Amino acid sequence: MSIEKRTFSFGENWLRYLDRLPPTAVKNMIGYVDDWLGDVKGLRVVDIGSGQGLCSLVAHERGASVVSLDFDPASVRATNSLRQGDPADWEVFEGSILDSALIDRL
Repeated sequence: MSIEKRTFSFGENWLRYLDRLPPTAVKNMIGYVDDWLGDVKGLRVVDIGSGQGLCSLVAHERGASVVSLDFDPASVRATNSLRQGDPADWEVFEGSILDSALIDRL
């Protein structure tokens, strides 16, 4: 009997979500990041499982240096779509937090 590997791309959903981003989405994420992380200005934030990239975007806009990481290539595309102007202090990587070689590079 053959077992088929099935995967689901959350990133494809995130890309569709970003195509019709609700006007309140960034505002809501600002509140979430502020409540969760507090003042991030001058800090380095690692967003593991960056998904659509809104947490990364808000942290970067709040003055953090950001590293975004996601296993799903479509999620990486979604995060990159929010990373305007190729800022040097915001890097986006495709990979797994369980990949020790990638983590060593970071």
